[in-house]
Amino acid sequence: MFRLIRRSSFLRMLVLLAMVKGFAFQQPAEAQTAHYAGVQIPLASGLSANASGAAVDAQNDMYLADTGNARLLKETPYGAGYTQSVIMDAKITTPTAVAVDGAGNLYVANGGTTKNIVKLTLSNGSYTSSVLTSQVGTPTGIAVTPDGSALYVADPSDRSIFQFAYSSGSYIQQATVTNFSKPTGLATDSTGAWYLIENGNVYKHAVGFSPVPFNGVQVVTGLSTTANAIALDSAGNLFIADTGNNQIVKVPAGSTTLLCLPQMFRLPKA
Repeated sequence: MFRLIRRSSFLRMLVLLAMVKGFAFQQPAEAQTAHYAGVQIPLASGLSANASGAAVDAQNDMYLADTGNARLLKETPYGAGYTQSVIMDAKITTPTAVAVDGAGNLYVANGGTTKNIVKLTLSNGSYTSSVLTSQVGTPTGIAVTPDGSALYVADPSDRSIFQFAYSSGSYIQQATVTNFSKPTGLATDSTGAWYLIENGNVYKHAVGFSPVPFNGVQVVTGLSTTANAIALDSAGNLFIADTGNNQIVKVPAGSTTLLCLPQMFRLPKA
């Protein structure tokens, strides 16, 4: 999910994405954050072993989908560190991915037996929950445009991307793009264009809804087939959690060159 993020905060989010999407650190009891120089400082504690999603809002607050604990963790910048708060709601049962729009509203994909999308609408510091749709299988990725007008959900169990448009107070399904191999990570940029990780490649689709079949343009190739998390910074640089190669990859805006960030990760043991 795209937001204008300071570099240090953006790197914290990248490392969290790597951790919750299949990487682990040498100190797996808590999430870690890192800078390009390789410095690690503790960030979030209390995550379940299968935490699986992260997002950052315009104020650099971080939201983590703590799957095993049926909750979201919010990390708010405070001085040189962060303070943690818990977001719980009866409709958040098995959160597998989270996204945030420009107004601070949260969008949560529930997996497990629930299999739906929940919106947490922010008003005066509190959230009101509503179920947007139950027309998804096992969602692993979610992205929303900055203005909240379009929502995208990746469902590898159905090999599909679901596309929803906001209209008259609700989200209406516009299209289901099928015949993917295993769609996983999703992100949007400041224009509303959306990006998809699929079988070791990244595709970009223009603003708006896709016709069927999918006609996105391949912008990155050469990743492992298990790469499964993606984010963009304010300059349009892509950052990808390349799980199979134990690394985070940067693709500069307008380039197809893969730049590997310092390797500080390992795959968790079976």
